[in-house]
Amino acid sequence: MTRKNKFLGYIFIVVGVLSLLAMGILERLEQKEIVRNHVASLPSFSILSIHGNLTRLEVKDKPVVLFFFHSTCEHCQEEAKYVVEHRQKLQSADVYFLSTENLADIQKFAQNYQLHPFQVGQVKDEEVSVPMGIRTFPTCFVYAKSGVLLKQFQGQIKIDAITALF
Repeated sequence: MTRKNKFLGYIFIVVGVLSLLAMGILERLEQKEIVRNHVASLPSFSILSIHGNLTRLEVKDKPVVLFFFHSTCEHCQEEAKYVVEHRQKLQSADVYFLSTENLADIQKFAQNYQLHPFQVGQVKDEEVSVPMGIRTFPTCFVYAKSGVLLKQFQGQIKIDAITALF
C-alpha cells in the first residue's frame, strides 16, 4: 500500500469517527429538546397510590411539587426526612412522592419516613423516566398552579428554594 493510500484511509477513518460523534451529539440534543417540551407543562400520567387508588396527575389550580425517589437512595431518604420536617411550608401545594419501584417498597418508604401528609405512589417507568429526563434521584419538579414548569432540581434541595417559586 502506498503512502497516499494509507493517508486517504486514515482520513476516511477520522471523517467516519467524527461523523458518528456528531450524529450522537445531535441525537442527544434532540432528546433533550423532546424532554424539555414534555416537562414544560405538567405531564399527565397514572399514579397508583400506596392505598391502591389509581389516579392521573392533573392541574388543580395549586402549585404541584413532584419528588421522584428510590427507596434505597440515601439522598432520597434524607430529603424525605427534611421535607416532612418542613411540610408546613408546602401546605399551599400538592406534593407527590413518586417512584417506579414495586408498591410494597414504596409503602415501606412512606411509612418509615412518615410521608402521610403527602400523596405517595407508584408511577410507570415508561411514563416518567425517559419522557421527563429523570436520570438521578432525588429529582424534583415544581409546577405553577397553571401547570407551567417553574424549575427542575436534581439532588437534595432546600424547601425555601421550592417555596420561593410560588
